[in-house]
Amino acid sequence: MSLKDSIKPISYLKANAAKVIKDISENGETLYITQNGEAKVVVQSITGYEKTKDTLSMLKILSLSSENLRKGKYRQSKDVFSDLKKKIRNDKIWKYTVYFIFDAEKDLKEIYEYVSLNDSKEKAMNLIDRLEKLCLS
Repeated sequence: MSLKDSIKPISYLKANAAKVIKDISENGETLYITQNGEAKVVVQSITGYEKTKDTLSMLKILSLSSENLRKGKYRQSKDVFSDLKKKIRNDKIWKYTVYFIFDAEKDLKEIYEYVSLNDSKEKAMNLIDRLEKLCLS
């Protein structure tokens, strides 16, 4: 639909609302509604609206990123991850004590048995060892 064809008066929308909704839903076109000769609203499919929102969000992120690059406000990813890992290892806030209720202990045994039957006892034990390491770290 050309831009000329996509501009309609509000009277057209009132008289053809069901058709407009069907057409826009099927073809994804945007309809511009005028009132007293002035553009007042835009009618578009929900898919089109979501794409527009996503595009605007991405443009905003790009704009902020470009601004931060110009100002020198950036760090190399390897440095960020290295610092984050140090913080996680050294910061008590990031560490938790894990408590098991009796049902969880039973669940762990069932997980072990399932992996043992469907794969191998070695992999089942490896899984239990890894879970233990995570809980104790």
